[in-house]
Amino acid sequence: CTRRRRRAEGAAGTSARGAARRWVPCSSAAGPDFASTAGTIAAARCRRFRIYFKCLVLFLTVVTVLSISSPPWKKKKTSRKGVWTASDFGKADLTFDQVQDHTDATNTQTWRQRYFINQTFFDGDGPVFLCVGGEGPPMSALVAVTGEFHCGWMIVLAQRHRALIVTLEHRFYGQSQPTPDLSTKYLSKFLSSEQALADLVTFRQHIAEQFGMTSSNKWLTFGGSYPGMLAAWSRSKYPHLFHASVSSSAPIHAKVEMREY
Repeated sequence: CTRRRRRAEGAAGTSARGAARRWVPCSSAAGPDFASTAGTIAAARCRRFRIYFKCLVLFLTVVTVLSISSPPWKKKKTSRKGVWTASDFGKADLTFDQVQDHTDATNTQTWRQRYFINQTFFDGDGPVFLCVGGEGPPMSALVAVTGEFHCGWMIVLAQRHRALIVTLEHRFYGQSQPTPDLSTKYLSKFLSSEQALADLVTFRQHIAEQFGMTSSNKWLTFGGSYPGMLAAWSRSKYPHLFHASVSSSAPIHAKVEMREY
């Protein structure tokens, strides 16, 4: 009632153009009109204030939640020893020393096997998603970014699980050539699924050392068709190294030589 009287006094003073202020009781004849107008204005202002206040509370709540979930002072863990960055994609091939013959301990020959890597989503604690190479279009640096024709679904999962993405080119496919030529004497000895599976183990050791990984960084293999077979076999043959595998459209019948691959 006091506010209404004060607003009524202000309205009356303005209409009188400088006339002396006078107290207008709520029960007077002129009072209700002025009081009603002032009350309406006050109610509108109160509504606006409540809306502004709710918006401010909502904004502060969102900022608080984001700060707690990802505080700016908490830096991402980067335990890697390598120097790979996004600028490496498409500029240079990454290679490492691979064993030529995993079945012969007396053979100390090595060769440079090509691989690609994408650590966009990796925070140091996540898993490692390994795309197994094999038959199909030649791999390029984009295979670790889009999956190309090889491991597209793996890229989607990597973003969800903050995984490190690595892809390994199969021996004798693309630029990964362990021998001087493709003669039968070399292919019959060094081109086999057994050698390819052992390549995965050596590659896993190489990446784990580069990034300082521990047993908490689980490894999952991905592949389709023949690489899908390798992905499943890697989990079956080395369960202590590969936590799981995703094998897509992989043949399940045993076959001699597998010439089509």
